[in-house]
Amino acid sequence: MNPFPLYPIDTLFSFLSHDSSSRVLRTIYGQDETVIHQRKTMLTTLLSGFTRQFPHETHAAILRVPGRINLMGVHIDHQGGYTNYIPIARETLFCVSPRADSLMDVRNLNETYPSFLFSIEEETPAAPLAWEDFIETAPIQAGFWGNYIKAGALRLQSEWRHTPLQGMNLLVAGDIPPNAGVSSSSTLVVGTVLSLSQRNALPVQPGQLVSLCGSAEWYVGTRGGAGDHAAMLQGKLHTVLNAGFKPFRATHHPFPADLDVLLIHSGVESNKATNTRKIFNSRIAAYAVSLELFKTLHPAYADRLQHLRDISPNTLELPLARFYPLLKAIPIEKTAHQILTEFPQAREKMESILARFQIEDDPLPLREVLLFGICECQRAQDFPQLLNPEKINEAGRAMSISHDGDRVCTWERGTIQPYRSPFDDSYLDRLAELAANSQDSPMAGLARQPGGYRCSIPAMDRIVDECKTLPGVVGASLTGAGLGGAVIALVQKERAPLLVETLQIQLHEWNGEKAFVERCQPADGAGFVSLASV
Repeated sequence: MNPFPLYPIDTLFSFLSHDSSSRVLRTIYGQDETVIHQRKTMLTTLLSGFTRQFPHETHAAILRVPGRINLMGVHIDHQGGYTNYIPIARETLFCVSPRADSLMDVRNLNETYPSFLFSIEEETPAAPLAWEDFIETAPIQAGFWGNYIKAGALRLQSEWRHTPLQGMNLLVAGDIPPNAGVSSSSTLVVGTVLSLSQRNALPVQPGQLVSLCGSAEWYVGTRGGAGDHAAMLQGKLHTVLNAGFKPFRATHHPFPADLDVLLIHSGVESNKATNTRKIFNSRIAAYAVSLELFKTLHPAYADRLQHLRDISPNTLELPLARFYPLLKAIPIEKTAHQILTEFPQAREKMESILARFQIEDDPLPLREVLLFGICECQRAQDFPQLLNPEKINEAGRAMSISHDGDRVCTWERGTIQPYRSPFDDSYLDRLAELAANSQDSPMAGLARQPGGYRCSIPAMDRIVDECKTLPGVVGASLTGAGLGGAVIALVQKERAPLLVETLQIQLHEWNGEKAFVERCQPADGAGFVSLASV
């Protein structure tokens, strides 16, 4: 890992005022001079704020962590699946200086977010505890933005418990819309882990850093994966990061030069600290329960299945015509009581899953969630091969099918209708029949089946359906965890300005001033601002 890049504050100010900084920033944000000017202004504002907040500090380091959009592969990083991310120029910035004690003195340029001070040493349990055990009992202030900073710091200390971490003075600023599905919260975790690990010279490997950030965020109560964190840490300018998990692996693929991505905020915030957390966790619990049920009900395949992504024809060495009927054994839905009562042979594992995700007695939607996860894993793995002129329409279709798996309704001429993708026995039998017929087998492919994760909302479905009617739109889908936030649209670059204008008018009519649309400006992955090349 690179050394902590600490510079005199006067030197940083001089750098930002000099033309040489533009050359450095172009390697991060590309050639758009408007973006370069915006970023330079933000960095200068951050540094000025740091001198006011911490007037006795003479040296500082500046770290930037980009927001991200996921073109394909939602809700599956925690199941060992693939994601396809692009870092964007909206970002969270950190100006930091080292301390000689274990305190974290944290401020935010946005006064909406209160300052706070905490001791890494005092908040780390005296007795060694596994991270998952610690977070079950850690006192957490619900909805507090600082939980994400604490998450990163305490996760590092739990991993290096014999190395007392020294803290930092930390000023945060940024322009990522909160609760918009662009993962502003995860940037706080990544920024904390990255800056603290370098400040303390911890021997963290890149893949380990991704994993640590992912599990750190469990501190706030959700049990997601590390896809967002991988995008921020491993993403590169003008490329799509195809990242797989369990174990982590990544490849980079050029993003088509003739395409743009629009970020379309629904006007409805997605807040993980509210009731949405319960829904998110119920879906992940449905994955875990379905995996255990599949192994229990099909014991001949149990040894091949470590993660949900392993429930696939390739892993099981089965043709599709024999694979689909196996899914009929998974119940449509079951309550926690029914699961424990009807499957006593798996009771111990089921009790652990239900407790970990705090599942009460609402029915878990097992089969449709399982089908979504299996098929989304296939779509996400295939997606990089579709990012070329000959196959780009297939990429758009994959985005639409993926969104259908999250969809809760359809819109046509302003009329709303409930929607739920099929997953019953007759549907699976029909897929098996199609798969057995060579002429119809492409229609039966896993990538063509939506399944049902159902984490969209009507406002987001309406945006996707409107996008599908507009010339120049290749595909559109939910991005992020869902239940509010943003939709993305893959569009022809030459039509992007008109599409932005058209969609903005519609959004204001439907959802008010909180909704917006913008072109996603690409960016490089997270990193400290370095003067070494100046």
